[in-house]
Amino acid sequence: PSQPIIFATPAFFELTEYSQEEVLGYNCRFLQGPDTDPAAIDRLRTAIKQRRAVEEGLLNYTKSGKPFWNLLCLTPLCARGSQEVTHYLGVQRDITSSVEKCSERNTAQLRR
Repeated sequence: PSQPIIFATPAFFELTEYSQEEVLGYNCRFLQGPDTDPAAIDRLRTAIKQRRAVEEGLLNYTKSGKPFWNLLCLTPLCARGSQEVTHYLGVQRDITSSVEKCSERNTAQLRR
């Protein structure tokens, strides 16, 4: 299944630089780029196939090509009174500054 976006917040549009018209109805694969980890994408796909929640850090890209680190949390949503998954709630958090700080610390430790 393509898992198209059916709703996004203004913060999503601001972070990604995409408009509502460019996003709604499309899968968020458009955020992936040359350095997005294929193994992370596989873990997301596996979780969706298994209908389970997942949290994954991804290197994504804005419309202008600027990379950003995205902590994506996907939660399956079921129809009322059913176990059938009808949608996924995806929550993104920009963790770029945290990843960069961690990388800087690691680099500094390696230089010692």
